[in-house]
Amino acid sequence: MKRVFSVALISFCLIGLLFFNSCKTEEEIVYDIRGTWAITYTWSAASNMPAPGTMIDTFVGSLTSGTWTNNEGHNGTYSVNGMSVTFTYTSGTTYTGSFTSLTSMNGTMISYASSTGTWVATKM
Repeated sequence: MKRVFSVALISFCLIGLLFFNSCKTEEEIVYDIRGTWAITYTWSAASNMPAPGTMIDTFVGSLTSGTWTNNEGHNGTYSVNGMSVTFTYTSGTTYTGSFTSLTSMNGTMISYASSTGTWVATKM
């Protein structure tokens, strides 16, 4: 009787571990901005900002904050809170948005001169 109970208890525990580990909720997903991203940006037509383009940004730091540099010679800081992301140039231009998957994000931006635009990013 003890042996049957022990086998049943072990089986129950193993099934529980398998089931609960495969049922992650959205809050348990870790969105990690660290690494290299291709960011395509488009400023509004009324702005005096550059034409649409793509920059390559590299984010370094922790899951929630750090610094970034890009291939255009710019840099700044970033912060991540769950799915929400903000990265700011040292000039004051700010990109805000959110992760749309583990490898993509999008949002809006506002320049130091109050021009606005949109952006999309894909992790490389």
